[in-house]
Amino acid sequence: MNDHSAELKKIYSNENFLDDFGRLKNTETQTIYSSAKQMNRFTIATGDLIYNLVSSNAVISSERYAGLIINQNFAMLTRKTDLLDLAYLWFVLNESQTVKHQRHVLMQGSVVPKMPPTVLRQIKLNLPPLEKQRLVGQYYMNFNRYYRLKQQRLELSKKINLQFLDQFS
Repeated sequence: MNDHSAELKKIYSNENFLDDFGRLKNTETQTIYSSAKQMNRFTIATGDLIYNLVSSNAVISSERYAGLIINQNFAMLTRKTDLLDLAYLWFVLNESQTVKHQRHVLMQGSVVPKMPPTVLRQIKLNLPPLEKQRLVGQYYMNFNRYYRLKQQRLELSKKINLQFLDQFS
């Protein structure tokens, strides 16, 4: 970096998103910088809900990406009420068939697969009581953690077994 590094901030990339999503691990990612001016509202904090407008998936940002800024492929979702649990919203945006159907209907006629934020704002949610949202959201977080660990275990097992078999070739 040059002498202007104090004026630059790192950008949250698709690789960072996939890492938070649990699909990418232990890879080198290219760091991209942007001007830090007027970027505070686009700066990620640990636990923010980030929506990928291209893949239509959401993640809860991890601590390792706090301080990065999002680009135009992402939307940072904030709640305007305490009657919504962010982990529940994460679950609904990724898994709800109702939300998937609404996205499909709202995107009809579009040739660009990227969802504009205006379409995202039009999605309607029927919210259960907050306590139920918390239970579902916590269960979904735990399930995703369990699923990620199982995937890592399978990948490691495959690597070990292939290395073992390679001895005989």
